[in-house]
Amino acid sequence: MIESERLDTHGDRKTKMKFILLLALPAVAENFFQTLLGFVDTLFVSRIGLAEVSAVGVTNAILAIYFAVFMAIGVAVNVYVANNLGSERIERARHIAQQAIVLSVVVGVTFGVVTLFFAEPLLRLMGVENDVLEAGSTYFKIVGIPSIVMALMFVLSSILRGAGDTKSPMKVSIVINVVNIVLDYMLIFGFWIIPNLVSSERHSRPSSPGSSGRSY
Repeated sequence: MIESERLDTHGDRKTKMKFILLLALPAVAENFFQTLLGFVDTLFVSRIGLAEVSAVGVTNAILAIYFAVFMAIGVAVNVYVANNLGSERIERARHIAQQAIVLSVVVGVTFGVVTLFFAEPLLRLMGVENDVLEAGSTYFKIVGIPSIVMALMFVLSSILRGAGDTKSPMKVSIVINVVNIVLDYMLIFGFWIIPNLVSSERHSRPSSPGSSGRSY
């Protein structure tokens, strides 16, 4: 009798561990692919020039603050939705999810407006030099103004994870990474009517004083 109870307990532990892994592994993969976005951007932009990759690095440091706020909202809604669904308070969980979406829209729009009007001052606070400021300001505005999209992505994925669906956010992150890689390649290395920024940047750079002299 005791032996059978031990076997049942061991079986329950294995079942619980399997269930936890099924929930956790897609979430880990999602976080990995979200981190991969910034790495891929830096990798591709590094082919253009040092100033451009410096601009991306400094801008990503500021965007990390944006992401921290979005993640904080996401963690809160994840916990509340999971707790209320576990207590079978479906309507309350739905109401919390709706409020979190509204909050993410407000915060996303606020950060977008801040980026639109204060991109250069924020970069100057980071000690950015003038040769990096223009590229950094452009990149910051392209990525930071539509902050509402990033906010909704974090919050909606947290709501789904709170409801027990960790695979859908992972699939969305994979699709976003694939689209990001394709667009990075097309917009940087050129495609059809899109110019090649790498060759354009090299041609626009002034030649070194010794390059025009006679070779020996």
